[in-house]
Amino acid sequence: MVSKILSLIILITFIVPTTTTITTTTTTNTMTTTTTTTTTTSTSSTTVTISTANWLINGDAETGPCETGSGVTHPTGWNYNGTVTQVHYNDTYADISYTDHGPSDRGNCYFYGQADSTSMWQTVNMTSSIDPLLIDSQTVGFNFSAWLGGYSSQDDNAEATLTFYDQSNHKTGNISTLGPVLVADRGSQTLLLFRQTQGLVPIGARSFTVTVIFTHVVGLLTDADVDNIAVHLY
Repeated sequence: MVSKILSLIILITFIVPTTTTITTTTTTNTMTTTTTTTTTTSTSSTTVTISTANWLINGDAETGPCETGSGVTHPTGWNYNGTVTQVHYNDTYADISYTDHGPSDRGNCYFYGQADSTSMWQTVNMTSSIDPLLIDSQTVGFNFSAWLGGYSSQDDNAEATLTFYDQSNHKTGNISTLGPVLVADRGSQTLLLFRQTQGLVPIGARSFTVTVIFTHVVGLLTDADVDNIAVHLY
């Protein structure tokens, strides 16, 4: 019995406890997310095209009938006062022929004073085709031109004016004037001379009026002549 106990003690004495250590390694992966914000700036530009055509109706006297005799045929498209006549070149009752100095693209007819001092005029609304902001920023220009003249040594003459008006129909800016072309300018010859002026459409302008005045000085008829009246905006 004693021997069994001793054997058990010896057995217990030689049992060595074993400790197993488990090391757990935790790996932390850190993910950095970079967010890039792209801002796109879009610039929108509006291109405004202004008509390069003549803004006047029948500025060249080629619209409507033309007088071929001694009568009065008022100009088409114009307001008028008196005997102003749209007449054929070479009309024996008028004063300018096809061969007299004048525009190379003169067409068949021109404007003639006829029996007495007279006038014609035409008003055009610009804002029907042009943004008023362009006018008020003074980015719209004008070119005003005409061929003016008369007969031989007579001082009958024509003068054309361009006047701008605001929304309330008040004059704005300066009045542009072409002519008159007097006998001294013509050298006592029967002819038409080119006259032109240009500038900026004034701030606040919404319409313009072109007026042509035919002045009688001497003789039985008003031998004052105009052709190819034009207002170009750009």
